[in-house]
Formats: sequence, C-alpha cells, structure tokens
Amino acid sequence: AYGATATATSSGEFDVALASLKDRRIAIFVDASGHVRARTTVDGKPNVYLERVFVQSTTSWGLPKVEYVEIFAVDPVTHEQVYEKKFP
Repeated sequence: AYGATATATSSGEFDVALASLKDRRIAIFVDASGHVRARTTVDGKPNVYLERVFVQSTTSWGLPKVEYVEIFAVDPVTHEQVYEKKFP
C-alpha cells in the first residue's frame, strides 16, 4: 500500500510507480515556470497534473490492506478538477 520507485529517463524526467497505483505511469518533471509537476492519467483523462493520492487502508495481522485509493488531479489546460476512486 505504501512506497514508490523512481527511474530517471533520458528526457530529464522521472518515471514513478506508487505501490498503491502500480498500473499507471507518473512522470515527474519541471515545467517551463520552474514548478515540479507530476503528470499521469486519472479517470481516463491523460496528461493531468496529480495533486494528491489518498489511500484508505485497514490493518490485518499487522499488515496494511488497501480498501480504496482516491486520486485527485487538475487538467492543466482547462483547470478542471479530475477525480478517480479505485478499489483493489
């Protein structure tokens, strides 16, 4: 449920995989304004900027079990909020 791996790319970005979102690519990069951004796909909408991820979990025998994951992002073009709730 917790943790991440990151790999540097040749374009100067980092590909990140979150333990709670193994099925999607997250690209970390610095935009033209100098802000660090995380670009991914949320609710089928590509190239949105990730704002936060919330993992609801319980503990069983001392190990975390994910109940659901909420993903919050914003479209950089329309500034529309994008939301997705995933269940394992």
